[in-house]
Amino acid sequence: MRFKVLLITIISFLFTVNIQAQGVIKGKITDAQSGESLTGANVVYLKGKGVTTDSKGDFMLQNLNTGTYKLEFSFVGYQTVVKTIVLGKNQTKILDVQLNPLKFLTDEVVITGTRTENQLKNVPNRINVLTPRQLKSIPMQTIDDALEYVSGINVNRPFGIYSSKATVTMRGLSGKEQARTLVMIDGIPVNKTDGGTVNWNLINADNIERVEVAKGPASSLYGGNAMGGVINIITKKPVEPLSGKISLDYGTYNTLGGKIFLAGRPKDSKFFWNLNGFARQGDGYITQAPIDRTPYTRKSNLKEMSVGGKLGYDISKDQNIIASINYYNDYHGTGEKVYQKNGNYTSQETWQANAAYNVKLNEYDFHAGLFYQKENYSKVSDYMSDNRYNYVDVLSKRSDMGLFANASRKFGEIHNVIAGMELKQGAVDASDVYYTSTDKVNNDGTMDFAALYAQDEILLLKQKMKIVAGLRYDYAGFHDGKFTIEDPSYALKYLYYYQVPDMKDESWTALSPKLSVQYRFNDSYRLYISYAKGFRPSVLDDMCRSGKISGGFKLLILP
Repeated sequence: MRFKVLLITIISFLFTVNIQAQGVIKGKITDAQSGESLTGANVVYLKGKGVTTDSKGDFMLQNLNTGTYKLEFSFVGYQTVVKTIVLGKNQTKILDVQLNPLKFLTDEVVITGTRTENQLKNVPNRINVLTPRQLKSIPMQTIDDALEYVSGINVNRPFGIYSSKATVTMRGLSGKEQARTLVMIDGIPVNKTDGGTVNWNLINADNIERVEVAKGPASSLYGGNAMGGVINIITKKPVEPLSGKISLDYGTYNTLGGKIFLAGRPKDSKFFWNLNGFARQGDGYITQAPIDRTPYTRKSNLKEMSVGGKLGYDISKDQNIIASINYYNDYHGTGEKVYQKNGNYTSQETWQANAAYNVKLNEYDFHAGLFYQKENYSKVSDYMSDNRYNYVDVLSKRSDMGLFANASRKFGEIHNVIAGMELKQGAVDASDVYYTSTDKVNNDGTMDFAALYAQDEILLLKQKMKIVAGLRYDYAGFHDGKFTIEDPSYALKYLYYYQVPDMKDESWTALSPKLSVQYRFNDSYRLYISYAKGFRPSVLDDMCRSGKISGGFKLLILP
């Protein structure tokens, strides 16, 4: 008995000493130049242990033992700072940490802002670059996760990887419509003509070299979809004989995934290649609020996979041909099940293929390419409404294809002129099939696009002043449109009166100018002013489909 009392007394004493010896390190992390608080900055004090700053840039490390700590402070786009702190018994240390922006970002060569190679500091526009180093430090499941670290971008993905789609917008334009922000992979547009959407899930994050974000209207160079800006995702180009990465991950909700990326350029060979793929599945969780749940509410779950490859050939130092192909398929359960085996879900089967030719010849820089994208989209609705069972399958076949070419030339030390053309076509063939009634709603349509553009970059005052003047002409034409109802039941008979089996052809034209002037005082300070006009033609979903929408009813213009 005495031994037990003695043991308890010793343990209590040691525990009390340990509690009393605990200290605190806290403080604030700010931008060294602007003084603004940095939200989400990382503070690491032991291997694998750390915290992030809150919305005010504050952090706190608690329950620390007496000793010496090597603290590492880091944030995307800033230089890392390391501080050594000696913490005494029951001591509280307060730190004011200032991080300096990475200077090398101003020397980054970008192409998105002007379609020509320029150092970032020489582009009279707001450009952000996510470099390889930054992308490596960002914990991301999909590439849109990384875009949340770019100021002025709004990412809408409410349920993380369990969201069936994500929307990325900028400049305060509609946060629910991707059609106002152009997304490209290696300069090739991936917005679908049907609704302007982008399937962010199919992009393998391990295959990305960097991301360039040009903010503000860019229609003078890129036409429709570029009202808010342009996001250009640039993939990796192999430089080693063989390199690669294989990873497995496991997370909450029994989420299991794997990625593979292999690339190579054989020694003394002009060929280069890569193969990439990923697969992921998870049990998911209930996304509905408790008040919205019904006896049919289920977890939102997922299964998805993607595989792709790239093959290139360097004809010479300044000339190459590159081709790539990607395939993606998924199943996203959306959280409700009545009678059907899989309940409510969406599925997207997507094929992407493109090829490009690039050459620098004397003073000329020439680029040409073509692309094709096909998506078979399905959305199954299995639900109860007013004690009535509904089983509907939306089947939509979407396709986009096009070609482009542009050439640039420098005239002395003053002018750099670029001119180009684009042709594109997008089509949709869709049906809403009601299996619990006789209804079938069909909509079809095609959009053709053509464009010509030109731009001049003018350097003055010993290259301190730069003027960019550009103009683009766009044509968009809608044809072969129809909206029909087959065997309407009472519930959908109202749509019967909005049928347009042979829609009138429509067309739009637009001139999109741009004028930017910049004066660069030095490598750290510049002043610029820019004017640009945006252009966005109607998407196919607006042109060939009437129906209920959130907050109202969308009605086609009848002939």
